[in-house]
Amino acid sequence: MKIRTMPYSILLPTITGINLMIIALLTVHNLIPIYESVPSFASESKPHLTTEYQLEYVDTKENATNNWKVEHYKEYRYQLNPEKGFMERTSTGNEVYLKYWTTHESDN
Repeated sequence: MKIRTMPYSILLPTITGINLMIIALLTVHNLIPIYESVPSFASESKPHLTTEYQLEYVDTKENATNNWKVEHYKEYRYQLNPEKGFMERTSTGNEVYLKYWTTHESDN
């Protein structure tokens, strides 16, 4: 059985290309300095604030003739700072009305 050798027309350009790439990498590595650390130009950051939304009870209206109750709630936004605690409370303008029917004990 004969072993076929790779023709020089393929082998020679491949070896030449690999050598040129290695030489280019070594040259660039020596020309471009790589710093181990970079000075920081960042300014002091603001404290991380968390925001929570809560519904707060306002009042309840009852209709005695047909046993309906309507509860009124307003939504508020609280901004909290983990270091200082409570910072600001503002109304979001959202309001919730919860309507439900109740029975009196005399009806049972």
